[in-house]
Amino acid sequence: GPAEQGEATEINGVKVDIAKLEAAFADAPEALRTSLSKFRMNIRYGQHVEALAELDKMLSDAGITEPQKQAITTVIEQMKQVISKAAPPAAQ
Repeated sequence: GPAEQGEATEINGVKVDIAKLEAAFADAPEALRTSLSKFRMNIRYGQHVEALAELDKMLSDAGITEPQKQAITTVIEQMKQVISKAAPPAAQ
């Protein structure tokens, strides 16, 4: 079933705090919630690079609060780990 509220979502063996991110943006302006929806859609379809780009966009929004900034920064770090694990090993 769906992840419990507050439970981290596991992607490529990396725990990603999507629930925490959603909680931080529950009452955010429409534009930020739209970005969050796009992020979730990217995650669902395994488009991790696009998901990361959406987070970067949210982070550059002038209207975000400090707790929101922290939540995004945390998930950005986690998504970078997801992407590095998903990438095929670089040819030497």
